[in-house]
Amino acid sequence: MKKRKLQRARKSTRDTGSKEDTIITTTAENTALAATKGEPTIDCIGNFIFFSTPSGEAWMLDHRKNYALRLAENYTVLTYRIIESSERFQVEWKERFRLEGDLFIAIYKGEETIFREYPVEALTGLIGLIEEKRKTPPSSLSGKLH
Repeated sequence: MKKRKLQRARKSTRDTGSKEDTIITTTAENTALAATKGEPTIDCIGNFIFFSTPSGEAWMLDHRKNYALRLAENYTVLTYRIIESSERFQVEWKERFRLEGDLFIAIYKGEETIFREYPVEALTGLIGLIEEKRKTPPSSLSGKLH
């Protein structure tokens, strides 16, 4: 499992923190819950993409390193680990992913699993928007928002 520490202003305790204080954890939980109901969703927080499918799967992705964390499978929430604190959060990434044409490919311990009928076009578009926003200077964005 890959561990990655990132700076983030969030609280770590689910019991005492509000949903606003644990935005990554809360979004992961909500995405997994949507998968248990077969509801397709897609959400983005910073560089992280969360999505669920009608076939009961849910994922958290970091497109910069192609890391993937499976949140739900077969309409069941899986065990995963996301730790948030007031200064940072940590995700224990278990898989990697890549997008090829209309296929989502997950890689776990060298084994590839191909998923069809995933929102690959939406994921590709969202990744493009994230990258474009990251490369655009803040002063250039203000004119585009009007």
